[in-house]
Amino acid sequence: MGQKESRRASSLERSAAEKPHTHPSPKETPNTKVDVTGIDEHSLPSTSTLTIDLLKKNENFTTRLVVAVAVADTQVPVMEKAIDKTTPLLVIAIDIGSYASGYAWLWKWEYEKTPLAVQTNPNWQHGSRVLQKTLTALLLKPDKTIAAFGYVAIEKLCTLEQNHEDHEDWYFFQGFKMTLHRKKECVDFNQTIEDYKGRHLPASFVFGCVIKYFKDHAVRHFKVNNVDYLDAETKWVVTIPAIWTDSAKSIMREAARQANIRDSNLTIALEPECAAIYCQKLPRGQFLVSANNSDKKYAFEPGSTVMVVDMGGGTVDITTVKVNDDLSLKHVHKSGGGAWGGMRVNDEVLNMIMGVFGHEVFDIFQVKNKMDFIDLQMDVETQKRQVGPHNEQEHFRVQVSQTLVSLFKKIKGEKVQEVLQASELSFTNSRLYIPIKKVLDLFNNVIKDICEFITDILEQMQLIHEVTAVVVVGGFANSDYVTNAIREDLASRPIPVIRPDDAELSILKGAVLFGHNEAIVTSRIMPRTYGVACTMEYDKKRHNKDLTFRDGGKVWANTVFRKHVTIGQSVKCGEWIVDKDYYPADANQTIATIYMFSSDKTDPNHTTDEGCMFIGQFDVDFPPCDEEKKVNRAVSVSMRFGGTEIEVKATNTTTGKTYFKYLKM
Repeated sequence: MGQKESRRASSLERSAAEKPHTHPSPKETPNTKVDVTGIDEHSLPSTSTLTIDLLKKNENFTTRLVVAVAVADTQVPVMEKAIDKTTPLLVIAIDIGSYASGYAWLWKWEYEKTPLAVQTNPNWQHGSRVLQKTLTALLLKPDKTIAAFGYVAIEKLCTLEQNHEDHEDWYFFQGFKMTLHRKKECVDFNQTIEDYKGRHLPASFVFGCVIKYFKDHAVRHFKVNNVDYLDAETKWVVTIPAIWTDSAKSIMREAARQANIRDSNLTIALEPECAAIYCQKLPRGQFLVSANNSDKKYAFEPGSTVMVVDMGGGTVDITTVKVNDDLSLKHVHKSGGGAWGGMRVNDEVLNMIMGVFGHEVFDIFQVKNKMDFIDLQMDVETQKRQVGPHNEQEHFRVQVSQTLVSLFKKIKGEKVQEVLQASELSFTNSRLYIPIKKVLDLFNNVIKDICEFITDILEQMQLIHEVTAVVVVGGFANSDYVTNAIREDLASRPIPVIRPDDAELSILKGAVLFGHNEAIVTSRIMPRTYGVACTMEYDKKRHNKDLTFRDGGKVWANTVFRKHVTIGQSVKCGEWIVDKDYYPADANQTIATIYMFSSDKTDPNHTTDEGCMFIGQFDVDFPPCDEEKKVNRAVSVSMRFGGTEIEVKATNTTTGKTYFKYLKM
């Protein structure tokens, strides 16, 4: 490994205001030596995007380690699998959607006999409607405790207003999931969510309240039915879009902690992946597709490749998996998607209605008549799902409450019918009639984005002749118009498009099945490149000269992005990738912090490059140096990327002590 460098590093316990010592010149060492430079923790910004100032010889050095490995990327060995294949006694899954949310559960003995016997709460009600999910709406009391969730939250808030009770200090949040979906801007771990009065609370707290509500609701359900609930033997599964950033995933884990769910009892599941797992369990007849010889072929038979398109309210999330011989699944393309969910159509229809009544009237209506506005939203959603592929209907018909009509007449001094005489819209018997062509144009704008993205994936990965079927799931997939449009777009390939029964609940039910057997997913495709910020000898072909300094007669490049795994790389789930041995540079050093970064580039040079994000850090402890034994103190760092989050394991090779932690991203 070569002779260990000797450098003095400032202690992490040193005050942030105290300047670290100047580093002595290093000894001449082979090029297999690399310095991993820690960054002053106090200087890290609160956002996930980190721009590091040039770390000069006498500035900002808090930790320096020596890595005794080759700089060039090499094939790394892997350690034993860490997945526990035993199923828990009970799995409860929570699906927080942009429009609606719910939970489901399944006991171990039911999973082993009838895995499709997943149960959902049947008691969500709104008026005369009984639903399997409830509205994503949260009402908090002034002390920030949960007052209500779902339709009940809006009813409670309306009651407070109608009774003239003091409700100004109450918090109300609705449809906030999209806050954690950012394409161009980074989601901060300190991300906040705005309530209906413009006030902000931490996203982890708001989502934590939702998770806690569902947890308490489920536990009450078991107690009412005299069923023993054992918290220690229950696994909780929280679903998220596969396209969410690492920071957004970590916010959900923190939210679960705030709901008193231990990390060891929690699994973060990817929504389209869950749908694929559920579809595998459905009757084979739902997934028979035509083969080349005109025979029928089962879409999920071993060797098949299936693209799952999860079309929810906020986002469309696409994951492509291949079925292994043992019926487990492996990813063949990194998940992708965008903000093309069904709510885009809903919002445009509501904007059209607002154009009829005017911003002033519509704003007052939303504030003063919340329940009527929710009824309007639900009617738009219901009518949207009835839009068919053959345009049987001439108009998109929306029920409008009398309160909105009366409010319009009071403020504008006109009748709605009179205003619409010169337009293509009409109003009769409390119903607004919109020409179906106008609404289909709204659909087509969203469908175009979805189809173009599907085609891009097929062409990029040359999967056109590999994909056995495209499976569409999620609430937006319930639209016959949308499903048929995707089917027609792929007909020339030809790739069959299948919509399973219970498409809207497939993610939630699949999440329960995944919780009982996480080993069913054997590998995932890395969504980003991951590495460590380090200092290494300057290479003019690779490193930025502005990020260099001289020390010990050599020129060093700083903030170098040292790659561990690459975007698009397939990583086996549950396997620890053995990284490198790390050595302290100073005999008196007892602790160091290594900072992790990710990038949307294949081969970033510096952690300050565009597309790089700081995602977290982990501490490495060192025992005191034993000068007599001359033992090289080292810590072996391993990382597990195959799960839905990043885990780190650091083992002190001298003491054998091992540290496990999720990176705080």
